[in-house]
Amino acid sequence: MKEYSWPNPLEEAPWDVKAPKLPRELVHAVGAVVIAWTHCENMQLGILRELSGFGFGGPSDFRVGSSIFEPMGNRQRSELLAGLIEETNPPEPLKSLLEAFHAQFNTCLTNRNLVAHALFIDEDEGTLIQSSKSHPKIQHRYIPSDAAFWELTIVEIRRLADFGLGILDSPFYRPRLSPWPDIPPKPRNLASILPIHIVERAQLQSSGE
Repeated sequence: MKEYSWPNPLEEAPWDVKAPKLPRELVHAVGAVVIAWTHCENMQLGILRELSGFGFGGPSDFRVGSSIFEPMGNRQRSELLAGLIEETNPPEPLKSLLEAFHAQFNTCLTNRNLVAHALFIDEDEGTLIQSSKSHPKIQHRYIPSDAAFWELTIVEIRRLADFGLGILDSPFYRPRLSPWPDIPPKPRNLASILPIHIVERAQLQSSGE
């Protein structure tokens, strides 16, 4: 399997963290996760515009909605979406679809952050990812190298984007012309299923967590 490596800026330091040579397939998978996630963000932005009246079918200007929501971070937009769903109380099945999108968005966001903001570390037992984006503490977890794990991770994010696109197929403030989409299977929470590093596991057990 071909590998991809990069210069380690700490290679001259005594506290050197070894930068592993990663298979090209793994590098491709991480890139695919990041690219797919951008489509999910666009779907979330479109739903916010529609629900707040700034969409193509709403009473307010589309560009104004974009200028309000685009500068927000993912978590801020997610909290706003939850509040808008509660306040506007849209009719079914739209409300259930929006709640499902919101929940799955947060799970996929955690997964994406775990991968996109990770520091890959090489150890004898396998490659680790170090990330604090899925937990208040920095976590070390072994990352699978098998293609099936990464393919499903990418599929779950792409499936969320397709789900959002289906919700947005018709403007919320006009009669629905096409069938509502089905709610996709719940995505996995990678932080809860990846094997935790044995050192960290011992630390968590000793602290009673």
